[in-house]
Amino acid sequence: MTTIAPSWNLDVAGAQRLEPELEAAEGAVEVDLTDVAFVASSGLRVLLKHAQRLDKAGGSLVITNPSDMVREVLDMSGFSTILEVR
Repeated sequence: MTTIAPSWNLDVAGAQRLEPELEAAEGAVEVDLTDVAFVASSGLRVLLKHAQRLDKAGGSLVITNPSDMVREVLDMSGFSTILEVR
């Protein structure tokens, strides 16, 4: 499993920074959000885009260790029902 652990917020700039790391990832991918305090819609879009890409290729994307605030965003947006969140 490949682990990607951004240490920045996933706003517009942060999503752009994360995208190349996700593009390079194959197979089972863990996105560890321990150090992420905020996720905007642009961050959600990048996560969903690559979760779908990986799924089509037989891989997976798992989000781990979201803060309470990030978990709330994932829940309220419905992403916690689309993506695996641990």
